[in-house]
Parts: sequence; C-alpha cells; structure tokens
Amino acid sequence: MIVKKTIQEMIKSLPPGGDVTFPKSTFVEGGRERFYSIWTNYEYSKPEFLWENQPEIKRLPRAASRLMRGVDFSDLPPCVLKFRGNKERLADIYLIGQGPAFVSEKLFLILQEFDSDSISWRREMVLTKNGWVDCYMIIPQRILSAIDIHRTTIRIYDDNLAGEFFRYLEFVEGAYFVDLDREVNSFWDYDFINWMWSDEILARCRADGIRGLLAKRTGGEIRGVEYRL
Repeated sequence: MIVKKTIQEMIKSLPPGGDVTFPKSTFVEGGRERFYSIWTNYEYSKPEFLWENQPEIKRLPRAASRLMRGVDFSDLPPCVLKFRGNKERLADIYLIGQGPAFVSEKLFLILQEFDSDSISWRREMVLTKNGWVDCYMIIPQRILSAIDIHRTTIRIYDDNLAGEFFRYLEFVEGAYFVDLDREVNSFWDYDFINWMWSDEILARCRADGIRGLLAKRTGGEIRGVEYRL
C-alpha cells in the first residue's frame, strides 16, 4: 500500500502505466463547501465574443498548474476584442479555456473589493455593434495547492496514447479543500486546475446582477451547478 502524502508525492510514486486510488482517510460529513469552481455560462453565447489576435496556447496568459507553466501579460500586445452584438448584451465574464478571463468593470470591482491580491489584471476594450466598452483581462495571481487529501479520494493513472503515457488525476468523490483564512476569497488551485471563488463573492455577484457566470460546487452533499448567473 502506498502511503498517502502530498499530491506531488502521489504522482511521483506511480510507476509508468500504473493506476492507483488513494482513499480519503477522514469521513466527510454533510455540509457546504465554501469555494466553487468558475466557468462561463454558455447561455450567453460565448462565440459572439471574439479575441481576434488570441495568441497560441504556449503564449496564452494563465496561472501555473501541474500541467503547464504560468504566463503573464508582459509580452502580450493589446487585445483586439469584438462582440457581435450591442453592448447591452455583453456578459460580465468570458473565460478563455484555462487562460485569462475578460470581465466587466462591475465584476472587476467586486473582485477588487473582496480579494484584490488574488488577481493580476490589465485594462482592455471591446468593440460592440454600438460602441466601445471598457473591460479587464484578468488571471489568478494567488496559486495554492489547497486540496484536502484527507477528505478527498484521489485516483492517479496513466493513459497510453500512441505509445506514450499521460498521467491524470481524478477526484473520485469530489474535491474538498482545506480551511483557508476568511480573507481568502479567490484562488487558482495548482492540482485541481481551476479558478475557485468563495460563496461571499458569488452571493455579491448574484445580488449585483452579474451575468455570464457558472459556479460549480466540487464537494459536499450536492455537487454540480450552484450558481447560474
């Protein structure tokens, strides 16, 4: 039996072609998890939002993860952004895969209010059918390995693709996170590879009418979509 330590130690302990499940060591009681993974709500027609000079993936601004190195804004030219509709139809957030997000000024100010240290940002503009609109390109700045390995069952396995092994992580029964300071309201998880926002941020987003956001609870009694804004 392989002793469960850190996720990185689990990954390194697996032999090529292996498949090992590390069971949780602590019973998970019912209750709400504070953090939710963030996605684009595709009801707001993401294909209408165009980044015409989007760079190739290796130059795409993003937070670091166990799969890819981080990339900042330093060498990126001004973005050419267009929206195939009137500005009134713009959503407040458009996530570009695991790269940056483009957010409205209203959502940017919410993130600044709750956790200004958690994001890097750059001001941009998007051209709509009836004029220009200010927006912000943001990427997570706070990067944590916050999976609670004692409450989370983790499967690590290799998949043979054309003779080469690719290593994957699967959080079998959902992902649970360690308790973080209440001042932390936003972070990127290095192993879960997703942006996590707190209940507090999402409640404000709902109250302020933010549009275009999907937030999924990753653990607890009910997993899946919790906020669809």
